[in-house]
Amino acid sequence: MSWYERVPKNALENIKFRRFILASVNSSAARRKALMEACAEDILFYVNTFVWTFDPRTPESAIPFITYRFQDEALLEIQSAIKDQKSLLMQKSRDMGASWMACIAVDHQCQFERGKRFLMFSYVADLVDKIGSPKSLFWKI
Repeated sequence: MSWYERVPKNALENIKFRRFILASVNSSAARRKALMEACAEDILFYVNTFVWTFDPRTPESAIPFITYRFQDEALLEIQSAIKDQKSLLMQKSRDMGASWMACIAVDHQCQFERGKRFLMFSYVADLVDKIGSPKSLFWKI
């Protein structure tokens, strides 16, 4: 069983799982190390256990990022393209999480791979790095 398969996809159960994970590693260096290794080897576990997303239409605004199957496939494809240093073209539409997934893949690489550097761009400069703007790529990271 992969690490990711252990993560509940129901929103309430997912939040309980996240709390459990944080509490369980709080007093154990060995568990923290195992958790870091799980996150490093399994981007889907990392996303579904630690990543939060932003939706201004919801009262909570920040909500756990719980992936759909198409997002799992896309994240793994993005990660593979990064590792193989290949270009990747993705068609994107609103509310599918493409920008978030690109940012998550970059974040994951920077968290768990030494010496990684990335350039991010958009057709509008403010959509890359504008302080305080949820539309900005670096704000998402």
